[in-house]
Amino acid sequence: MPQLVAKYNKEIAGNDSIELIHASFDSDDKSAGAWAKKSHFTWPTVMERNLEKAGLVKYSQGVPTYVVVDANGKVVAEGKDAVSKKIKEITKK
Repeated sequence: MPQLVAKYNKEIAGNDSIELIHASFDSDDKSAGAWAKKSHFTWPTVMERNLEKAGLVKYSQGVPTYVVVDANGKVVAEGKDAVSKKIKEITKK
């Protein structure tokens, strides 16, 4: 997780054109919050029960799942390597 936190801090934090969202499959909010805090996740967490309401259920295919979605909900990158490449592309603009 330290690599993900470093990547977020370097390439995503403060960039209004992209956001990382953590989809939590923990059984309760308190556990999810504690894990995110321990892991130094500063980005939004959406609980499993809220994925559908947030429009994210179609992107959660297991743990972990890496997906970049555009503003219209279209998947523009899938898989860890493709997502990393897309993040670099987006954040260079």
